[in-house]
Amino acid sequence: MMPSMISRERFLTRQTSTALKGLFAVMVLLSHLHGRVQLFRNSLLGTILSAFGYLAVAGFFFVSGYGLFTGSREKEDYIDSFPKKKILPFYAMCIVAILIYALRLLLTGGIEWIPLLQSFFFGGTVVQNGWYLQAQLMLYIFFY
Repeated sequence: MMPSMISRERFLTRQTSTALKGLFAVMVLLSHLHGRVQLFRNSLLGTILSAFGYLAVAGFFFVSGYGLFTGSREKEDYIDSFPKKKILPFYAMCIVAILIYALRLLLTGGIEWIPLLQSFFFGGTVVQNGWYLQAQLMLYIFFY
């Protein structure tokens, strides 16, 4: 049996998972640049950037879920304190984003009230690419 250079217990540490999530965030950013400003339009690199965007979102969710799972296994009160420490702060951040986008829409005269109300729950959102925030919140709730 060959000795392992990386211990199984230390493979996805907090630092490693944070670095991976940062890498995934950069990949999503590049994918969005490709989609919005046609960075590398009609090229192999553009196609790769687009595909990496989808994979990066999936990877980000996987690493985040792994962190939630290991946290729940290592800390006794993790699940009991989860709403207060994770769900409510994240939802508060979502509300701030909703209010900023709603103000922008109100100032430009293009606000729709039903999507605004749905933004606070589920089913629609006034936040550009806000599906991601709603998906993250939903996954937190499912996890809890």
